[in-house]
Amino acid sequence: MEIHPEKAERQALLRGVYGTWGRLIKGEDGRLDSRRQIEALRALRISTFNYFIFHDEYDWEDCQRFLPVAAEACLKVWVTVLSPWQGKRTGTPFGPEYQGCSYPFGTDYLAWCDALGQLAARHPNLTCFSIDDFDRKENFQILTPAYMAEMMKALRQSRSDIVFCPTIYGITPSLLGDYLDFIDGVMLWWANLDTRLGMKEWLWANKTIIAGRFPVIAGVYARSTTWHPTPPTLKTFKGCLRTARAGADGVMLFRPDLAAGKADPIVAYLLEEAQESETR
Repeated sequence: MEIHPEKAERQALLRGVYGTWGRLIKGEDGRLDSRRQIEALRALRISTFNYFIFHDEYDWEDCQRFLPVAAEACLKVWVTVLSPWQGKRTGTPFGPEYQGCSYPFGTDYLAWCDALGQLAARHPNLTCFSIDDFDRKENFQILTPAYMAEMMKALRQSRSDIVFCPTIYGITPSLLGDYLDFIDGVMLWWANLDTRLGMKEWLWANKTIIAGRFPVIAGVYARSTTWHPTPPTLKTFKGCLRTARAGADGVMLFRPDLAAGKADPIVAYLLEEAQESETR
């Protein structure tokens, strides 16, 4: 299957990724502590940090401050924003019950793409844009193919090689039909935090359907989620990580508790693994 040279160039940026989906280390002022964040990521030998613009009013500003510091540490940065279906405006903005859209552009994805494209033009280590839970059918009322075409044009008008790699939980005919032109790769997440059994077969099945059209970054949960209030056991995490490394084009870890360090068993394991790799 022939892939356009520009798309092949973007896809190459995804292969071999070893990253973490952001859990930000904050200072006493509630702002990102870039120095501690970088130190924690480097200790894990992470190559990519997926900066999640969630609902904190400082996320976008702190992300822009983080990029040059990350560049000095040779760290690539992705930016992920909430999808339309996640934009449930309940509670007070930025309060404990708020589940609103990513700030400041909300569901104006043309504005996000324009801003991120300009930011990427100034910071070459910003390499990827993503939308969380992209494959939820509710999203496609806003994220139509025509709108996606406008988004990608806005994203790449300042820099042509920035990647679009959305979060999904399984390949659908619509993704391989209506949205294939826009997708450079996917973060494909195994959502069963209780076991790795079946993950190998599930990953193989999805990659078989994709048939080399784009890279697959396997998502591995290192922390609890909205639907699973407890984190995976260390045994489950280790098994999922092995499966992801063996069967995918790259790996993205979901929110390991970097601030906890060795007090968190999963982070302790990752630190030990990183230290062992340095001595080989």
